[in-house]
Amino acid sequence: MAGSVKKERQHHVWQHYLRSWAVGGRIFALRDGEVHATGTRVVAVERDFYRLQDATREDFALLHLLAVDKASPDTKRMHEKFLNVTLGPLQFLESFRTKVKAADLPKLEVEIDTYKTNALENYHGVIERKFIPVLDLIKSKDLSFYSRGDECAAFVAFISAQYMRTKGIKVRSIDSIKEKSGKDLSRVWSLMSLMFAANIAVSLFSDRQTRKLVLLENKTGGLFITGDQPAINLLGTAPLPPESLSIFYPVSPVLAVILTEANQEPLFTSETMTADDVSNLNRRIVDASHSQVFAQAESDLTPFK
Repeated sequence: MAGSVKKERQHHVWQHYLRSWAVGGRIFALRDGEVHATGTRVVAVERDFYRLQDATREDFALLHLLAVDKASPDTKRMHEKFLNVTLGPLQFLESFRTKVKAADLPKLEVEIDTYKTNALENYHGVIERKFIPVLDLIKSKDLSFYSRGDECAAFVAFISAQYMRTKGIKVRSIDSIKEKSGKDLSRVWSLMSLMFAANIAVSLFSDRQTRKLVLLENKTGGLFITGDQPAINLLGTAPLPPESLSIFYPVSPVLAVILTEANQEPLFTSETMTADDVSNLNRRIVDASHSQVFAQAESDLTPFK
C-alpha cells in the first residue's frame, strides 16, 4: 500500500538534485521575470501532482493505444505489470465500498484517498533512491557506472523519468493531443508519463554501446543554471516532435553530463567549452523551462529576466 501519511506536496524536480545549487539552504529562482532567494522545498512543487485520477474506460483505451500497444512484447509486459502493480491495490480497496459497515466507510475513504495521492509519488521516490549512488559518482567525475548494467539502468531510468515528469512536459503533451485529436490525457497522464519514460529508458539502455555519456566540466568562470525542465534534448526543435535525442543534464553549477545520440559525437566537451557555450546551454535550459529557472547566484539569472 501507499502508506498512511499523505504526501500531498509533490515535486516534479527532485529536491535532492536542486540542493547542488543551494548555498546555506537557499537557491535563486527566476519566475515571472523576478528573481528571489528561496528554499528547494517550495520550488517545482504542486499539490497532488502525481495523484491517480478517476479515469474512464476511454481514458485507459487511449493510454493503451499511445503507450502500450505499439511497444515491443517485453516492454508491453513491463507496462502491463506496472499498471497491475499500481492499480491493483486501488481496485482492491474500491471493492470494499459495498461490503464495509457504514461506520467504517470514512476510514476506507481515507485509505483510498491516501493511496491515490501516494502511489506514484512513491514510485518516483524509488527511481530517485536508486539514482543517488550514480549521482554521487557523476559529481566525483566518475562515469564508470555507464558500463555496468545495473547502474546504467538506474541512470537511464532516472534521466528518462525526470525528462517526462515535469509540469512543462505534462502541459505540452496534454495540450498537443487535445489539439490534434480532441482526446484528453489529463486523467491518465501521471501513469502515461512513467510509461513513456520507460519506453525512452529501454531504448537508451539498448543503445548504450553506441550512445556516449560525456562529462562536461565547466571551467569557464560562468556557472550552469538549471530549471523545472532540467533534462533537455539538445537535438529537439520545439514545437516539432524530436527525431533524435541527446540529453543535457546539469548536475551542479560546474558539472553536467551529455548523453549523445547513437553514433554521434557530443555537441560540447570540457576541453573546448567556452563562456559562450555555457551561456548557450543556460539559454536552452531557460527556453525549455515551464515557469521556473534556478541558479546558485542571482547574477546567473540576471541575463534571463
